Amino acid sequence: MAKIYVASSWNNIHQQQLVALIRSHGHQVYDFHHPDDQKECFWWTDLDPKWKEWGLEQITKALSHPKTERGFQRHFNAIREADVCVLLLPCGRSAHTEAGWLKGLDKKVVVLMEQPQEAELMYKLFDKVMATPEELLRYLDAIKVKKNPLPKFDAIILAGDTNTLTDANNGTFIKYLKVKPCWIRKLLLVRIRSDNDADKTQKTQDVSNSNIRSWRENNITIDSLLKAGTVVFKRITHVKFGHDHSEPPAFFKLLDIALDFGKPEWGAPENEKVFVLTIGEKDINVTDK
Repeated sequence: MAKIYVASSWNNIHQQQLVALIRSHGHQVYDFHHPDDQKECFWWTDLDPKWKEWGLEQITKALSHPKTERGFQRHFNAIREADVCVLLLPCGRSAHTEAGWLKGLDKKVVVLMEQPQEAELMYKLFDKVMATPEELLRYLDAIKVKKNPLPKFDAIILAGDTNTLTDANNGTFIKYLKVKPCWIRKLLLVRIRSDNDADKTQKTQDVSNSNIRSWRENNITIDSLLKAGTVVFKRITHVKFGHDHSEPPAFFKLLDIALDFGKPEWGAPENEKVFVLTIGEKDINVTDK
């Protein structure tokens, strides 16, 4: 079984059929029409019904909006988890960007062209161009996916239990954490920028106490560091609660980490930025060994 990401257009009427067909062959497929975490999909209309009339300044501002950042992160998490990308034509800029990014990670990318399309030279970057879903299924069923080893431990421990969480009424829960040094170190990484223009790799390292001290002395906020790309959130997939040591702790899926204003109903400080964790269902397939 492989993890498949179908990159396509919202207007492609064949996308839903292809997702169902690939799933029927036992593969795991992320469907951007119906995200696995059952959250609402991101739409530009959430920010402005007249978004198509935006100029460059409005577009740039919108890309930093908290809703945009959360929507992007959920989508991006699904893309980077994929073993294979299927570029389903016809589609636009976003789908081609996703396919190119995955190929840059040396993932397998195939193009499904069921109807005649304009010839594209750079499709030579991809692994295969095919014309029918049947050919695609044979390819996917025969493929041997190179699995990257998962980190030994990619969960964080939270105090208390699930009763301390705020029910978001959509099958998820909210947990807020104050922006304190301990959580900055546990949730964030510092991005190391290379002076070599040819070096496109994105290297990161743990946040140190000296980093935090320097930011405080210079009145630099975590919010501004995230927007500048100086720090990034760690790839944390689960949380566990350490309240009961009589049995192995339960792991819950961590769907999203964001920096946002706290809400009084969470018990969070109002008008103060906090780390917001969106937590999903219990994951019975993960154990603490």
